[in-house]
Amino acid sequence: MAKQFSTMYTNVGNMVQDTSSSFATLIKVWVNDKYLDISRRIPWSNLIDNDYTFTTKGDYTTGSGAVAATNGSTTVTVTGATFSTDGVVAGRYIKVNDDTRIRKISSVDSETQVTLDGAYAGTTTTTGTYTIYGQHEISLESDFEQAIYLANITEGCMVEQYKEIAWWNERYNSFQSNGLVSGIPSRYVIIREASKVLLDPPPHEAKTYAFPYKKSITDLSGDTDTVLIKDIEPLIELGAIAEAWLYKRQFQKASYYHQRYEFEVARRIGQARTEPNQKWQIMSKGYQAYRGDIKHLTGEIPYAI
Repeated sequence: MAKQFSTMYTNVGNMVQDTSSSFATLIKVWVNDKYLDISRRIPWSNLIDNDYTFTTKGDYTTGSGAVAATNGSTTVTVTGATFSTDGVVAGRYIKVNDDTRIRKISSVDSETQVTLDGAYAGTTTTTGTYTIYGQHEISLESDFEQAIYLANITEGCMVEQYKEIAWWNERYNSFQSNGLVSGIPSRYVIIREASKVLLDPPPHEAKTYAFPYKKSITDLSGDTDTVLIKDIEPLIELGAIAEAWLYKRQFQKASYYHQRYEFEVARRIGQARTEPNQKWQIMSKGYQAYRGDIKHLTGEIPYAI
């Protein structure tokens, strides 16, 4: 049975022979610090959301041929469009008539009107054309910490993860030269500051994606709270004891418990990497895996890829 938060911080207080309420407040902080430290060491099986999927929207051109856009204005009106009903949202790319560059929709004002993130620089028209590119921005879940992989279930293929700087370096000219073309996304990038995952190129039609990810943890606060990772409570206590002795300037004791903490964490990680029937298993770099050094085990795959 998992230890409760109150049991852990009480045990630590007993070990350092200080059970005062003021010191218990400090111990609670150290317990949560060690819980966070351990959670970030590897993608623990208990922290993997293995069933998360999302479905994108494809290119949108309803009402094309009836576009009203004025040079220097950010407002675009499309007679016959049903933006709100059809789920067009801010953040999608849009190419309006002969504009000099691809814009982004900053707001959807009505069924027939959107506002651009920059002024339209093309020819003033009431009979222009437009294309809203497929939904390339997906909001990350509130508990997202780390992507495991992204797979296009509809097409049965993997999507490669890019680093943000590399993605923008390659994409910049496409936006400036109107060279953006929608298609089947072959890569993605995570923008943590915006809590978004961006698909590239924007999908030309609706597709469903599997996006398992490692969940972030939340601090323990209530006395009955328990950790999400199996069998790490003794490790947390060792780490918190080390911090407690360090606070009391008992450096030899602090060093001893810190070494024990690191040894036990390493041993627990070794156990996690070789446990059978878990969702994820870390393999050696030389092993051909689905994604880097993480292999999805047989019998646990819920996606048709």
